[in-house]
Amino acid sequence: MDKLIELKPCPFCGSKANFIKRHIVNGCDQPEAFDVVCEELDCHMGDGADYYFTSKDVAAESWNKRI
Repeated sequence: MDKLIELKPCPFCGSKANFIKRHIVNGCDQPEAFDVVCEELDCHMGDGADYYFTSKDVAAESWNKRI
C-alpha cells in the first residue's frame, strides 16, 4: 500500500491538488510517470505540467516547493 503523501493546495487558485498517472511510450524506458494537477478544472494547472516525474514522491516534492 502506498504511503500517504500530502500535497499542498494549488499555488495559483488554492484548490486541492491530486496525482495523475501518465503512460509514456515514445522511446522512453519509463513505462509510467506521475504529475500533480489542480482539481479545479478552470485553473490552468488543471491539466498538469509539460513534464512528468518518475515517482509520486518526486512529483509531490516538486509541487510542494512551489511558491
